[in-house]
Amino acid sequence: MTDTKQPMHGRWAGLLTSLLIPGSGVFLGGDRKKGLVWFLAITGVWILWIMFGPLPTIRGVFAFFGLMLLLATMSIWMLFCSLKRIPRLRFGGWLVLIVVTLALSEGKVLLTHCFSWPFSIPTRSMQPTLQPGDHLLVQTSAYWFKSIERGQVLAFRTDLLQADLLNSFRIPKGEIYLKRVVGLPGETLRIQEGCLLVNGHALEKMPGFINGDFVLAGGFLGTSNQDYVVPPNTLFVIGDNHNNSLDSRYFGAIPRNSVIGRATKIYWPLRRAGDIQ
Repeated sequence: MTDTKQPMHGRWAGLLTSLLIPGSGVFLGGDRKKGLVWFLAITGVWILWIMFGPLPTIRGVFAFFGLMLLLATMSIWMLFCSLKRIPRLRFGGWLVLIVVTLALSEGKVLLTHCFSWPFSIPTRSMQPTLQPGDHLLVQTSAYWFKSIERGQVLAFRTDLLQADLLNSFRIPKGEIYLKRVVGLPGETLRIQEGCLLVNGHALEKMPGFINGDFVLAGGFLGTSNQDYVVPPNTLFVIGDNHNNSLDSRYFGAIPRNSVIGRATKIYWPLRRAGDIQ
């Protein structure tokens, strides 16, 4: 009598496939419904993590770390459930698994950038608000339905700055800068007696901003009698470390479409974790 029993991989294969695609080891092991539930549940929690982790309306980093802990716990439990034998996959089966894994990975990267963008601080231009070595979240969905407001810290690309200014200050294309918005389209800016004036009035106190210590600098606010009118669809941005920041005083207002999003949370180091004011 011929043995028609299907060849099987060892339990390692179920674990390996679930490392590539959540729940696939359970699915291939015979429990298709549970495998699909695992995939949808872990994907759903991951989406919540990237959506709600950087939200400034949720105070602190509890949502970020809470959802991350939930995701890690669910993933470990799912991998434990995946330790089972699965039907032997031929070359074509492994190839399909790898292609689907790569497609899902690319989709995760694209979806992540729709909602949040991790960023690290390399310079001192935003001290004391942000310190070199801080790791933070930029909410890329911040301005889908809201306008940019004065006082918010923005991440923006340098690609769309004027080419001659990029060359003058040796700013590489593709760099990402973080600065605070101080001037909105149509507003008139001036530095007078160390104060930054907006439409003739000193800025009211806002987080990370100390007025009264501005020095005349750059080609756009370089003299005490020089006014600068922020052009349409642009923003005037300055680093909190006013005396050590390459910002709009030097390269002018930034195009609105160069903005990636709003910097909202510091998540590392833990002693500095919290909201960006």
